[in-house]
Amino acid sequence: MSTLDEMLDQAFWAYNQKDYDSAEDLARQVLTIAPAQGDGLYLLGLIASKMGAYEPAEKLLYQAVQLYPDNKQYKLSLGFILEKQGRLDEALSFYEAYKEDAFVLAEIGFIYLQKGQPDFAKSAFDKSLFLNSAVLTAYIGKALILRRQGALQESLDLLQEGLNQGQSAELYYQLAMAYRLTGKLKPAKQAIENALKMEEVASFYNEKGLIEEAEGLMQSAKISYETALSKNAYLADAYFNLGNIYLKEKNFKKAEDSYKRALGVDKDFLNAHHNLALVLHEENRLTEALEHLRSVIILAPNHTSSLYNLAIILEETGDYSEAAGLYFNLLSQNKEIPDLNFRIQNTLTFLAKGDKKDKKQALSFAKGWVKNFPESVVAVYTHASLTGEKVTPELSKKYAEVLYDAFALSYDAKMQKLEAGVLKKMEEFLHQKTFENVLDLGCGTGNLVSYLEKANSLTGVDISKNMLLIAGEKEAYTRLVHQDILSFLEADDDCYDLIVASDVTGYFSNMELFLKRVYEHLTKEGTFLFTIELGDSQLDEALLENARFVYKEPFVTHLLLKTGFSIQTKEEIQLRKEGDGMAQGILYATSKAS
Repeated sequence: MSTLDEMLDQAFWAYNQKDYDSAEDLARQVLTIAPAQGDGLYLLGLIASKMGAYEPAEKLLYQAVQLYPDNKQYKLSLGFILEKQGRLDEALSFYEAYKEDAFVLAEIGFIYLQKGQPDFAKSAFDKSLFLNSAVLTAYIGKALILRRQGALQESLDLLQEGLNQGQSAELYYQLAMAYRLTGKLKPAKQAIENALKMEEVASFYNEKGLIEEAEGLMQSAKISYETALSKNAYLADAYFNLGNIYLKEKNFKKAEDSYKRALGVDKDFLNAHHNLALVLHEENRLTEALEHLRSVIILAPNHTSSLYNLAIILEETGDYSEAAGLYFNLLSQNKEIPDLNFRIQNTLTFLAKGDKKDKKQALSFAKGWVKNFPESVVAVYTHASLTGEKVTPELSKKYAEVLYDAFALSYDAKMQKLEAGVLKKMEEFLHQKTFENVLDLGCGTGNLVSYLEKANSLTGVDISKNMLLIAGEKEAYTRLVHQDILSFLEADDDCYDLIVASDVTGYFSNMELFLKRVYEHLTKEGTFLFTIELGDSQLDEALLENARFVYKEPFVTHLLLKTGFSIQTKEEIQLRKEGDGMAQGILYATSKAS
């Protein structure tokens, strides 16, 4: 054996031991002696590829192929490098000559997969396995097709079938991902550990981090992502995943840095643009946030989250017309976004009455909304509030139910953000007395229970089942009833020494009937405590653009006296934030006239 052959043998041995520095040194010594030595060029190309330096690897392998055009291994390695650079058709031209080779067929399948031709890819993987059932990459390729089709369990089953044929680091890596995506975290952890025992690759550590994050082990996940980046400083996914942890921790500075690093590697990384926009939004850097969201939409016009968040920011910055257009775009795509209808309603309300008032356009949007979605209670109710049309009691009930079911989980936080002042004012009245039998109309999430829990009997009534579920967790109500208020009062036989209706009359279209029903259920010495909202209307009661009924104080006072109530106190209060100001209301404390 010649000295050159011995040096090459040592170089390849060092390469297989992952001692890339020694392998490179020996290969360069060989090429110094024999510049046209194909295996020396080939080995340097492989080492460059391992380091992610694909352009130098390509040049080295091209030299080897030009010197030895019939060498299969050189040509296939060059094809692989071209594939890594996204030059799929060029790569395919090197693979095609060897498509009777089962392993090459599997690689051809991956090229078709990247070209968005899953049927051709599957055909190549099937042919590969027909020729050799032990080609693990073909199992991986078919599993990827199934995963992209949403068939997660079938994908997992196929990878497990591949594992019966043999083991590879890549197979364990894909198996770990499949387990994670199907919620099987313990076997996922074991699979990724197996992959890492065979080969310490950056993407494997990234997957380990995702599994740890799913387990709630955030610090361990951070370490795994950082280890991935120490192995490959150009792994955009690891920067992105690290950013996501910082975002959850509200460490916006580090989250921003991580997302920007991800974009430094891949400027078209859609989710990094999107999540960076979320960070900038949190920091009130709205112009920058809009920039990143628009970048996503240029690349992917139907990217749901970006369209939605772009609309929210436009709404916040007062561009109600464009915001409404984006919301309707999402609605027309039948996107499952829980509060989308109410976002549209809010936007049209501000478009109709805000600083940049354009009621004509708001009405045009509302008209199209009802035309295209006639079954939408929110659409019909919003249209009525903008046009001033009369609404039926049935429509009011349906609207209140849909509204509060949608916002039950976020209701308390929303009221706190809106600085709702009703509870505080009611507390001032309620702490002065104790009551035996109490009726809480429109009890919502049960925010009054701390002032009413001393009562022997406490009944809560609400039209929203979701609100009642939260109220029930407070375990203070003797009875909770899922029913609209008027229907309950018509059917109920009890009388109460305290009836409370906190900020609920905004959804009544018949105040007079409501007061009559309450009067019938109040004991002789009982107290009725309730609020109304005042509004800018010439009518005694009117449904305004904000989709709430407002009343004139003299009108309600007249109805109370007409019904037989005596007014103990009457105080003007601030109900909640409304636009740039506060919604004004009246808190009444009444009893039956003697």
